[in-house]
Amino acid sequence: MPDSPSPGMLAHSALSREGRGRLRRDISARLPSPLAGEGSRRRRVDEGEIETQNGYWMDQLIFKICDHAEWAAAEQAGVYHGSDHDLADGFIHFSTASQLPGTLAKHYTGRDGLVLIAFDAAAFGDELKWEPARGGELFPHLYAPLKTGLALWTTPLPLDEQGVHILPPEISP
Repeated sequence: MPDSPSPGMLAHSALSREGRGRLRRDISARLPSPLAGEGSRRRRVDEGEIETQNGYWMDQLIFKICDHAEWAAAEQAGVYHGSDHDLADGFIHFSTASQLPGTLAKHYTGRDGLVLIAFDAAAFGDELKWEPARGGELFPHLYAPLKTGLALWTTPLPLDEQGVHILPPEISP
């Protein structure tokens, strides 16, 4: 018998067309936007100032790719300690929207039963570090257990006929 969907998946799939449109606009507005110039550390917004780290806005969405059953178990526990890969590296790997295709191709090709979980980078504070990885590109790494309640939404990552993961249209780079 297949696993039942997580509450996050149910909430995402139950969104009305209007709600999905608002979600799409919100996500589009929060995609990565590296700063110009190394000296910039903050930007002014209506709500106040937002910290940046290594040239990335800390109010952007970042994403975790996870096995559905593994994430469902973490949701029950309220915390995710990471995949075997995360545990071996000593931090939890995340990707920005533009990094997702490369991450999926390198680590998850043809793998079924995955979910994509969205988080606000700012929610992690100083425990989230932007560090060079693949090709020197900066990736978000969490040096703490991941509180599952911080997830903004969760959605399945189906495969197309060629075994390539299909990203939600709201975040397709």
